[in-house]
Amino acid sequence: MRVDAVDGLRAVLAWWVVLAHLAMSTGLRLVAVANPSVAVDLFMVLSGFLIASTYERLTQTQGPRQGMVSFWIRRVMRIWPLYAFLLTLVWLFRGSLADWTALIAQALQGRAAVGDAMAHGAADAAYGWAGAAWHYSMLFGLNAAQATTTELPDWSLSLEFQFYLLFPLVAVLYRRWPLWVCCVSAGLAYVSPGLLGDYQQAGRWAHFHQPALLTYRLHFFLVGCIAYRIFALHARPGARPQDLHRDLVALLLCLSVAGVRSALGIIVVMFVLSHPASALCRWFSTRAMAWMGRISFSIYLVHMPLLKLVLGTLVLQPWFMGLTPALRFGVAALCLVPLVLLASHALYRCIENPGNRLAHRWTSRAGPPRADGGVQSERPAPV
Repeated sequence: MRVDAVDGLRAVLAWWVVLAHLAMSTGLRLVAVANPSVAVDLFMVLSGFLIASTYERLTQTQGPRQGMVSFWIRRVMRIWPLYAFLLTLVWLFRGSLADWTALIAQALQGRAAVGDAMAHGAADAAYGWAGAAWHYSMLFGLNAAQATTTELPDWSLSLEFQFYLLFPLVAVLYRRWPLWVCCVSAGLAYVSPGLLGDYQQAGRWAHFHQPALLTYRLHFFLVGCIAYRIFALHARPGARPQDLHRDLVALLLCLSVAGVRSALGIIVVMFVLSHPASALCRWFSTRAMAWMGRISFSIYLVHMPLLKLVLGTLVLQPWFMGLTPALRFGVAALCLVPLVLLASHALYRCIENPGNRLAHRWTSRAGPPRADGGVQSERPAPV
């Protein structure tokens, strides 16, 4: 199942995060893009949808074992090359980024939330050999001391990587005990903030400044996976109504701990996925939205260092500091948005897309043998 509007949705969510961080950093309260954490939650829902689609297609065409290996290769190559490249750049220029962070915080002290949990600046823990091992392996989200220690908004990448590793097991368990799986994920989401930390508030066992451990957000990935089952699998001939009813109950269990704003966003996402002929879906499917959707991962990952570059330059200008928060936001946006688009397009063309193509070449050479002795090949599909 391929829904063209998914790319448009990803584009909107990426810009939601960018503009929210820019608004917070310039002291503007912009209600339209408040709570960027909701956008990240919806990203996870879309990831769950695409992950379930990719895994189901690969296991059907290549068999369970080879399909699982191909799934891991494709998903890792989807995010690791770009992340490793930007992580290296951030470490090479960590001195300049730290100076910009301090400069912005000093210039806008009391007028902007520059020191929020997402953009708190890099910590020394990220730059040793242990930090390198945690980050280049993408397992840093398992360690509260490493989960938010770079200048990149990368905590959600480790979260997604954890889901990649566990997804084959989760898929097997869900087929047998869907309600139990969703009950456990909802329970983990409920207790994790109190035990492991809730942004600025420490937990009883640890202090994760961001929900970088899978226990916090497994239910959002499951919402996307269940949505795929509802819209794709249950639409096929021979689907049993009782399975659909069970999936709907499982969906409600996951939504019970999603929060009001995220639940409303999920309703919009579900509407777009289920109404491909609607005007809203057609708008999300336009060429411009599709292009920004393709580079949305690059937009999300590169925007924070570029935001600090732009603001670190602008706060040195007396005329900029004399502007109202709304005008500061507007001027900074005029500088930041084109820069993010150009950088993201270049990163997609030079790193992200070649990595995807390489993964498809590695995993699409041959499928399982056919009865006639031939080989069933898999046609590469967008990820």
